[in-house]
Amino acid sequence: MPPAPPSLTALEQRIAQLEFHLAHLQRDYDSLNQVALEQAKTLETLSQLIRQSETMLQNLVASEQSEPEPPPPHY
Repeated sequence: MPPAPPSLTALEQRIAQLEFHLAHLQRDYDSLNQVALEQAKTLETLSQLIRQSETMLQNLVASEQSEPEPPPPHY
């Protein structure tokens, strides 16, 4: 003889639990997605700053190489 099907109340409780857990998972997913988006923006900003710093450093090195250093004052 097959087992008796669970009562409708037990199934409803199980569905309610699953919906509760799904709602929490969706909230967590949304929170993590927001953090990932913020980190991507921060990463892009930092990348731009690094590129600007590299350009400034290259320009500084180039200007120092093109201008000879004056002799010390005692010459």
